[in-house]
Amino acid sequence: MAIISASPVKKAQNKHSTPRKRNRIFARYESGVPASEVAKKEGVSKAHVRSVVKRFPYQDYGVSKPGRGRPTKLDDRDKRRILR
Repeated sequence: MAIISASPVKKAQNKHSTPRKRNRIFARYESGVPASEVAKKEGVSKAHVRSVVKRFPYQDYGVSKPGRGRPTKLDDRDKRRILR
């Protein structure tokens, strides 16, 4: 009888950071803290710090623009037709 060892389950990483976290990252980086140190303190990668700093001027205080994500398959007209 073979014993199957359970491998540790990896926790899924967040794909997106919150606007609050983006603001903290940007503020630390702008105050002169190196990207590697900001990454360690915030628990993200250096690449994430660099991408937040690059995108920050185009965002409204770190808030993502609306319209992101998967579009709905049904619009309001389709929903009304289904209800009839």
